[in-house]
Amino acid sequence: HQISASGIFAYPNPASGMIYLHNATSFLCQVGLINVHGQVIQQQRIVADETNLVSLNENIVPGIYLLRFLWPDQTFTSQSILIQ
Repeated sequence: HQISASGIFAYPNPASGMIYLHNATSFLCQVGLINVHGQVIQQQRIVADETNLVSLNENIVPGIYLLRFLWPDQTFTSQSILIQ
């Protein structure tokens, strides 16, 4: 399965070990993996017009997380993802 938030497609969902993020926009953005307590667990820049690989930290506990995308104009979009 894949999820989409404002031109970024994340797959697989559920994920284990890695997430692919395809940025179909022409903008570089920052993605953060947020836990249920609102803490940023991991961050990475996502290159425009490319598929980016995000290797998940080994210490990430399985559960539901939020992918939060920060755009150049400082707006946020987000989408939930299940980590197994």
